Amino acid sequence: MKISNEVKIGLLGLVAIFLMFFGFNYLKGKNVLRNTKSYFVKYPNVNGLTVGNPLTINGFVIGNVKNIQLLDYDQGKILVELELQKEIALSENATASIVENDILGSKSVKIELRKGKSI
Repeated sequence: MKISNEVKIGLLGLVAIFLMFFGFNYLKGKNVLRNTKSYFVKYPNVNGLTVGNPLTINGFVIGNVKNIQLLDYDQGKILVELELQKEIALSENATASIVENDILGSKSVKIELRKGKSI
């Protein structure tokens, strides 16, 4: 059975599209195959926080900042979407604060765990 050139080119095109999809998501810091949960936090000031910054508990990276958007133009509230690994369970009383990550001034979100009902 001989495969025609058109079929070979079609398969090569599909593989190229597949690799581009995973490659672009990898460069954006997203893993398409990993299960994650999203949490939303409102801040009055994000102080230089950007999409892709790490999310940490006691210095251990458990996720990243997925999205940042201006929620209310009048009051200036900013909504930040945090993407966590599915295995991590947070309580209702956990707090997320924006801290400096290194000496160069990059930011990260630090989760402080507290006792309470799991969400």
